[in-house]
Amino acid sequence: MVLTIGVGIAQQGGGTISGSVTDSQGAAISGASVEVKNVGTNSTFSAVTNTSGFYTAPGMAVGEYEVEVQFEGFKRSVRSGITLQVNQTARIDIVLEIGEVVETIEVVGEAPLVQTDTSTLGEVIERKRVSDLPINGRSALALTLLTSGVISNAGPTNSGFGDRGIQLSSLSINGSPNSMNAQMLDGNNNILSYVGEVGVPPAVDAVEEFKVQSGTMSSEFGYTAGGAINLVTRSGTNQIHGTVYEFLRNDKFDARNTFAPTKLPLRYNQFGASVGGPFIKNRTFGFFNWEEYRLRRSQPRIRSVPIPQFLQGDFSQLRTASGAPVGLFDPSTTRPNPDGGGLVRDPYVNNQVPQSRFDPVVQNVLGWYPAPNRAPSNSNTFSNNFQDAQARNVGWSQWNTKIDHRFSDSNSLFGRYSQARHRATTSSPTPTSDAIVTTIRPTSTS
Repeated sequence: MVLTIGVGIAQQGGGTISGSVTDSQGAAISGASVEVKNVGTNSTFSAVTNTSGFYTAPGMAVGEYEVEVQFEGFKRSVRSGITLQVNQTARIDIVLEIGEVVETIEVVGEAPLVQTDTSTLGEVIERKRVSDLPINGRSALALTLLTSGVISNAGPTNSGFGDRGIQLSSLSINGSPNSMNAQMLDGNNNILSYVGEVGVPPAVDAVEEFKVQSGTMSSEFGYTAGGAINLVTRSGTNQIHGTVYEFLRNDKFDARNTFAPTKLPLRYNQFGASVGGPFIKNRTFGFFNWEEYRLRRSQPRIRSVPIPQFLQGDFSQLRTASGAPVGLFDPSTTRPNPDGGGLVRDPYVNNQVPQSRFDPVVQNVLGWYPAPNRAPSNSNTFSNNFQDAQARNVGWSQWNTKIDHRFSDSNSLFGRYSQARHRATTSSPTPTSDAIVTTIRPTSTS
């Protein structure tokens, strides 16, 4: 479980809005009042242009913004429809026209912002793609493969589709080893770099957006020779919003596996809910997400098991793959070789081991072997004479809670609590007829 608390002004998962204010002739306007407002929470950041007409609003949370500029002798200018993405430096230049302050020029819904103030290469996977694209397993980190230069070291059908471990993080960015990438969640480190283990793999409904960065990066992204994955979780706003969902897979919808005589059981149910909204309007906001999944599936398995005669000590049919008999020798008759160096033993009569020679523990274990149920691949060795399905049951639960509080226009604080629990029950790799021995006991991690 992970508890994260950070000061909003220092978020690596935020962004910056900056630009210049000029008149219609291109001359810089010094002393203009600039107000940057988050449309979702009504939180504002105030600034004044410097002698070069420049302003900046750093450490802003991702979301939709509008910028308002006022200066005596000029019309008030409002630029809305600005979507600030994770770790973006958005350049918003404002041109004021001569007139009364009570007059307003408003620009709405302009083209997407082009980031010109940094040389960092990267692509943002925004909220719409995170929530709308179909993802097998619904792990947001699977969408990193949509970014150019990112490939999976675990195989394109595996990486990002697990609930934890290297399937989430075994990524190569611009040819780098997977252990040389950085992953951040809400501005905090979210990976054990050497082993590539993701600390908190948040559910899709808890993710606002993330950015995969590479190339030349700013100094805060250290400890990486590859790239950085910067992920931001969702926050509450002044409007209450929520979801309730369930996704499922079932063998009734699937085709039969080529290597299985019948359809194998598959039950996959992934369900959860999320809700966000204000505790105190324009001041304190909360967001909560809960998600669980239950996976019950089987994989076809072919193994070799002893034939019934072998379990009784009768090895008269023991042969090599070419059919040559294989003799067994009694270890209790071991003695020096009278004809030279080394040791010799007497063979068992008719290649049969008397049951009186069986260890009591072995006699109990032999009953766990299932009987052959398919024609062997080789009739001499009886290899691959048993087929069944190896079962795996997995349970996964996750909770994410985030609180944002704004003390003033200049200071804010957020806290996030995330907890995950993983339980897995797997069939033994060796087929047995005993249910207790067959099942590996559940494991739990959080």
